[in-house]
Amino acid sequence: NSYVYDSGKLRLASYRPFVKQNFYLSRTLNNSVYQIPKFFPQPNLENVIICLTGEGSLGFSTLITNLIPDLCFTKMGNGGAQCFPLYYYEENNSAQKSIFDTDDSNKYVRRDAISDFILERATNQYGKNVTKEDIFYFVYGFLHCTEYRETFANDLKKMLPRIPLVEDVKDFWAFSKAGRKLAELHLNYESVAPFSDVKVTGDD
Repeated sequence: NSYVYDSGKLRLASYRPFVKQNFYLSRTLNNSVYQIPKFFPQPNLENVIICLTGEGSLGFSTLITNLIPDLCFTKMGNGGAQCFPLYYYEENNSAQKSIFDTDDSNKYVRRDAISDFILERATNQYGKNVTKEDIFYFVYGFLHCTEYRETFANDLKKMLPRIPLVEDVKDFWAFSKAGRKLAELHLNYESVAPFSDVKVTGDD
């Protein structure tokens, strides 16, 4: 077989937590790409995804990324990462292009991965200002709750997390805001100022 190099398939990926690596996204050369082409169809189309340890893991871990994750991005024992995006993309079959049109910006349509069903539940419970993005970051904040992770430690090794809607509106916003702040740290870790009390020693 022969393969033709396509520079458009060269991407930056999250190989392991806080480790970036160049990656060539190809259904022909990659063993399994799963739903990744729907999450990141083109380099210029942005997305964020919450990655979790898969079923059968030795422990629970979660981390957000805005890059293509490796299957073992959050691996602890058996099972690959399970990924939940803020968006997914579909090909725009209704777009009309002329032979002179080279703009690919309309090739894909962005869809919300957060369902209208959960948005309706959340707005009824917490107010009409709740957005799907607020719910996404609520989930990320909640997944980092120490009490939740300790209480359901055994379940989190065997199945995907079940996230309840908290009763108090203040708790919802607290988790959502915490999730946004965590995401900011975890996505932009290379530019975040180091914590003042942390001392790093060793070779330069």
